[in-house]
Amino acid sequence: MYLVDLTVAEAVAEVAKKITAEVGTPDIIFNNAGVGKWLSVEETDPDEAVKMMASPYFAAFFVTRAFLPEMLKQNSGYIVNMTSAASRLVCQGYGLHRRPMAMHGFTEGLRADLTGTGIRVMLASFAKVASSYWENNPGSEERLPKAQSMIRVLTPEEAAQAIIGGIKRTSTKSLPHLCCDSSTP
Repeated sequence: MYLVDLTVAEAVAEVAKKITAEVGTPDIIFNNAGVGKWLSVEETDPDEAVKMMASPYFAAFFVTRAFLPEMLKQNSGYIVNMTSAASRLVCQGYGLHRRPMAMHGFTEGLRADLTGTGIRVMLASFAKVASSYWENNPGSEERLPKAQSMIRVLTPEEAAQAIIGGIKRTSTKSLPHLCCDSSTP
């Protein structure tokens, strides 16, 4: 296990070098870091706003940038960025939750940058997934858009299977066995 604060560029670069040396270049990067409450702008402390942008956006950038040179050398791999489907909604009371729109822009820019390489870029965007996010961000679940009541909540396994399916559908080569079960972190 490699522990690192994903919001510190130098720390990410250091652990990426260690991972590459000990395990090799990853075939798949899955950027799924995220923190923050669903708050309006006036309810959000400026320091908290910076933390909510650092993860997921800067964390995804730092991780991708750290591994990208080696992935480009092998001319293959997948970069999967995760964000909330609610980031596309504009609703009163959670203006800062639209921060995941930055992930959309990052993903599209990265996809354009990597055109012509063997590296595929995906954006996974789901409505509510049952996870510890809600326990770690008290008060956020109560602020979900009302439309969520009409959308089935996914299990982490269902979300993982959808992502794996997307990777398999876009694969141009044989992939190692990809699986997900309840014991997968």
